[in-house]
Amino acid sequence: MTKPALLLFAFVHVNSSFAQTIADQFQLDVGENTIYAEVAGPSNEASIIVYLHGGPGNVALGVSPFRENIGSELEKKYLLVYMHQRGVGNSTSVPEAELTIPRHVSDVASVVDFVTARYEQDKVTLIGHSWGGMLGMFYAIEYQEKVESLVLIASPINSIATYQDSLEVTLRWARDEGHEEAISQLTAVDATFENVEDRMTVNRWANQAYGGIGRTMDMQTMLQTYDVLEEYPNWANQQRIVSEAMRDEIGNVDLTGAIRTLDIPALFIAGGFDSLVPQKSVFRDFESYDGQKSFVLLEDSHHLPYIDQPAELTESIEVFLSE
Repeated sequence: MTKPALLLFAFVHVNSSFAQTIADQFQLDVGENTIYAEVAGPSNEASIIVYLHGGPGNVALGVSPFRENIGSELEKKYLLVYMHQRGVGNSTSVPEAELTIPRHVSDVASVVDFVTARYEQDKVTLIGHSWGGMLGMFYAIEYQEKVESLVLIASPINSIATYQDSLEVTLRWARDEGHEEAISQLTAVDATFENVEDRMTVNRWANQAYGGIGRTMDMQTMLQTYDVLEEYPNWANQQRIVSEAMRDEIGNVDLTGAIRTLDIPALFIAGGFDSLVPQKSVFRDFESYDGQKSFVLLEDSHHLPYIDQPAELTESIEVFLSE
């Protein structure tokens, strides 16, 4: 792979008598586009963690809350790389034809190659939330030698099987709540999920089930708490473009067989109230993984455990990485 060109942005190193704190920002030239990332940690000798946000395209609720609630703690020991995926955040917009899984994997490869060269290390740990975990798996399958370990937070491995689990869990919620509209729409879904509309129906109700994706914080409060609108004023439109462009491709992913080739320590994390990627899905993927592995259930979390249970999530990650 040709090493991407570095577009100079800003590199700030804060000196102390004990260490050189890292606070870097960079943009990488990936063809005609650029990928933005920030790096923060105690020193350039600290082990590198690359964080991959979910969505696809949800940099706003993927990066800011994770960094404030989880990353700020991990940065005390590790070198955290917060990557803005193509077309969102501070990365440049790209044509819809270039919003594909292979292009995203190539972007991750460019970022990993750059940070490992810059900080003189051989491998990185990948932490991925939801789609970000799937992206991390795609990268690890192709570049296993570059990955120290994987942390998969509420991440699907088999999209159709996850939709089917989500339908089961969400329909149970609807029946328990006596929600007639949800029951009517969900029982009409074709469980083969060949139809995009069926996938969207399940996602719409799963986002509301068991307190909703913002189980402990409603969407408006999230946007205000994490300064999303100030930092990413165009986030909603960016996410819409990316998610619509990639919906069909992601909706048919099945990495169940491919991950059997991996021999990388992996942590699988599920939320007890997650109706989008239910704990049943995550545990099934955990069981199918043949490498060294751990499973953690955060019982009071929906799909965003870094908002619902940040202390417990941070502890789970730290324990896994220290083993």
